[in-house]
Amino acid sequence: MNFSEALRHIRSGKRVRRALWGTPEYSADGKWLELATLRDEQGNSEECLVVRFPDGSFRLFAGANWDLIAEDWGLV
Repeated sequence: MNFSEALRHIRSGKRVRRALWGTPEYSADGKWLELATLRDEQGNSEECLVVRFPDGSFRLFAGANWDLIAEDWGLV
């Protein structure tokens, strides 16, 4: 699926990832994309896309050009 379709799934609470992330060359370690609500020090919150790792850690999804135009997105 493409990123637009993947984003619809993310918004409905599902986890998605690229097929590329599961190849030995890429060493994905089971990561996926999801929506997260982040809060700043003043208590303001904002929803954003994060790359979540199996250990519970995450990083903001940068949305690299090659990820956004890829057609290998799928449900986890």
